[in-house]
Amino acid sequence: MNRYILISLALFFLVSLDWAWKETISKYSPRSNKHFEFQVQLGTVKPVFAASSNWDGVRDVAKFTKDIVKGIDTLLSQLATSAVLNQTTTVTSVNGNYTLRYTPNFNSSVTSTALGSKTYKSSFEIWLGSGSSATKALELYFDSSTDKSVGSGVLAIWQPNRFDTTLNSANRQIECAMTGGSTNGTMICSWNGPIEASGGIQAGRIKVTASASAGTISYKALATPVTTTTCTGGNSDYYAIAFITKNVTPFYSTAKYGFNDGAIASTLCTTANSNNNAYFNITSNPTATGSSKYFVTDGVTSDTNSFNTGGNLYPSVASVDSLFSEMSGGSDTDLTIAKLTALSVAFRSTVAP
Repeated sequence: MNRYILISLALFFLVSLDWAWKETISKYSPRSNKHFEFQVQLGTVKPVFAASSNWDGVRDVAKFTKDIVKGIDTLLSQLATSAVLNQTTTVTSVNGNYTLRYTPNFNSSVTSTALGSKTYKSSFEIWLGSGSSATKALELYFDSSTDKSVGSGVLAIWQPNRFDTTLNSANRQIECAMTGGSTNGTMICSWNGPIEASGGIQAGRIKVTASASAGTISYKALATPVTTTTCTGGNSDYYAIAFITKNVTPFYSTAKYGFNDGAIASTLCTTANSNNNAYFNITSNPTATGSSKYFVTDGVTSDTNSFNTGGNLYPSVASVDSLFSEMSGGSDTDLTIAKLTALSVAFRSTVAP
């Protein structure tokens, strides 16, 4: 019986994605009567950061989040379905271009940029190649295949150019840590790039928090571009965006962003940002292919307006202002300039299998 595992582990923050590569690996487990097939799809990343796409970060961050959660959940689910998680000792397989290893009794600590040092029960790894010449492509650490609120949750680290050789040869990794489950969970994703050879984003971090009681998902993201001379202050430039989405269709959302020299602020360099705040929902221009998709309006300064019936369809301007100020004011220590500058995303081990 064939089992497929799809990992949608592709950078989406201020990028668009072209599916461009696919590799299928199959492995028969001698401890089960099932075939274990592993399918990876990763694509070329393209920066879309531009003045004409001020709000693209809202769609891109939301899609990034959805794809990462779905990819990791699918991977864990299909590992379990293929009976791999029933193994009591380490299982290693080589097929085609890749080596796969599942370690059920990993029980070791892993240091991530998001969580520091945490101990995980199990690990799943992928290398490109086999033997002493194999190079690490992905590491996945977890305590439960069905519940991210158990123990330390889930940590994934992967290297895009192991799946697409046209990407940056500098061997950059992306890291995503997930804790707390789906209803009140947090996910933090980080990278220090650029990921592609001529990429526009030097480093970035995204933090997503779900609140069951409020019925919302809050998003915050911070990035610095490779070219840091857009503003004229002589320091590195920083792009920041925050938005809140109601967790029921049509997912009413309110967003705020800024781009500044040496600081996290809602202005555009030294100019007031008249675009803030903006409304989105999935019934607005759903078939559009450009920046108007899901966009409703911007320049919203009050909850009382013709788009916000009763004043409570969309998350309040004040709540999004407060969310953004967690970055600009430094109270969210996961999203500071110092944290972004010091990012060092790396595999726990690069030793060949």
